[in-house]
Amino acid sequence: MTRTAPVHYLWLLPEPASHHRLGRSIEDLTARIGAPPFEPHVTLLGSLPGDASDLIDRARRLAQR
Repeated sequence: MTRTAPVHYLWLLPEPASHHRLGRSIEDLTARIGAPPFEPHVTLLGSLPGDASDLIDRARRLAQR
């Protein structure tokens, strides 16, 4: 069996009060349409190959600019 390398995604998350409010809205809406709930977020980048800790370090350095 061939293993594929893991890929990672960079998310922007809301601050805690908004996260809670948005999470409740997402739960309500996904329940209505029969979809799975998900974390409130905006995907900034996707399908990033590489080591998770290296990607986190790189994202932190970029955010400090």
